[in-house]
Amino acid sequence: MWFRFWNPATRTISEKLGSCRVDGQVHYSNLKFGYDSSTDIYKVVYFLPETTNVRIFNMGDNVWRNIQNSPVAHHLYNMNVVHLSGSFNWLAIHNYNNDDYDCKDINNIEQFVIISLDLGTETHSQLLPPQGFQEVPFVIPNLSVLKDCLCFCHDFKQTHFVIWQMKEFRVEESWTQFLKISYHNLQIDHDFNYFNIYLSTICLSEKNDTLLLTTNCESSAILYNWRDNSAKRIDKSWWFNVHDYVESLVTYC
Repeated sequence: MWFRFWNPATRTISEKLGSCRVDGQVHYSNLKFGYDSSTDIYKVVYFLPETTNVRIFNMGDNVWRNIQNSPVAHHLYNMNVVHLSGSFNWLAIHNYNNDDYDCKDINNIEQFVIISLDLGTETHSQLLPPQGFQEVPFVIPNLSVLKDCLCFCHDFKQTHFVIWQMKEFRVEESWTQFLKISYHNLQIDHDFNYFNIYLSTICLSEKNDTLLLTTNCESSAILYNWRDNSAKRIDKSWWFNVHDYVESLVTYC
């Protein structure tokens, strides 16, 4: 396994870095790129699949290091990792070994936990979902970042999509329900028993009261206006994953 750093803003690309031998399948979602502001160092984190092992690669060192293990094993189905405030964050499920994208084997909401890996201290902490999240949803929830806030998104009774914002990072008491959107208003009309609908948020514009979402059940993104509950489809040409980005002029040396 190896990787390259590529900066499309400066049109520069590094040589091959991080070469190492790995056991089993290498999955792209297990490699994450982030920035540690405390040391001004860019880092790559590799979450070893189906284990709690974590390795970190510091830009410039050209060596992998083992760090503190994660509290919960890494499963490919729910490794939706988001970067915020010098940390990686993802939703984990205790005692869950099902590879399906549903919650049929989850007994209670206490199995859900948010894991946060601080890139400065290279240690993990655990956060609880919002208290208003009170029952096991039909499909697995997900995390996102909107306007520099960690967001927890989940299905509600197969009728609504709910978004919570953590107004103060790592403060569980700051969870606030941001939006509760009817699937009807999103123009989504699918049988949940036949297809597990997975929605994820990409970005929002408070100025225009709009939210951009993507879903696994259609080949288009959704532009939703919460002021008038209107939705517009945007063709995304069967893209499998969509992420926002921030332009940077950092040069690899």
